[in-house]
Amino acid sequence: MNFAGLYVFTLLICASKCQRTEFTEPLSNDAYINQFLERFESLESSVSDLKQDNLDLKSKLEVMAKRLNDVEQLSAIDSAEDSTESKTDAVSNSVPARSQTDVKLLRGQRQVMSVVAFTTYLDHVSSLGYDQAVVFNKVVTNEGQGYSTNNGRFRAPLPGLYLFSWAVTAKQLPGQIGYNIWAKLMKNGNHMIEAVAESYTDNEDNQGSSTAVLMLSRGDEVWVAHEGFADRIHGDQVERCTSFTGVLLVQTDDHGSIVGK
Repeated sequence: MNFAGLYVFTLLICASKCQRTEFTEPLSNDAYINQFLERFESLESSVSDLKQDNLDLKSKLEVMAKRLNDVEQLSAIDSAEDSTESKTDAVSNSVPARSQTDVKLLRGQRQVMSVVAFTTYLDHVSSLGYDQAVVFNKVVTNEGQGYSTNNGRFRAPLPGLYLFSWAVTAKQLPGQIGYNIWAKLMKNGNHMIEAVAESYTDNEDNQGSSTAVLMLSRGDEVWVAHEGFADRIHGDQVERCTSFTGVLLVQTDDHGSIVGK
């Protein structure tokens, strides 16, 4: 090749390099190679980021798929329980991967214990007969609407372990005979625990109280009854010293199992 041909060939190579770069000036071979390597490394980094994003997305999809599987299995079990015992067995056989413990745990996670609680008091002096229920006529709290001011009874809207506390007051007014008042906690007509207060001096007021923890089924009734040793029980709107309180501590299902365990 003569000198003119070599010169033209060199110009063509430079023109080709300039078309593939953002630079207006031709690059040396080393510079061109360095630029190529930088772009390759940048592309390689982008590919690595995309791979990591893909792994994160795959992990999230696996978690969502597991949750969906749990919901579908619980739905199948609940449907079977609402129909017949034989269908329940069939569904249990269709999901062998879930033990009974797993099913209870999953069902408990979606159950939230309801609030049941009440506090009431007596705002007047009440004359009572033997075994007559004390009707605490003023309500402070009645979550769950289990307490009735019509008869003084609490009816359990949910099964579970309940705590009850009650207080009675005896107050001898001038000119009256001293007395004591006995008040017992009743469950479905059965005597549970008792409290007593006595007053034998004018204007002396004494309070007796007690507390009990009872396991109740849905619909069980609890109330405070007068034992019958006195003809009256003291109540007052200001002092509010004769009261009856109850609260659900732990909710159970109708078979006695604790909700959420």
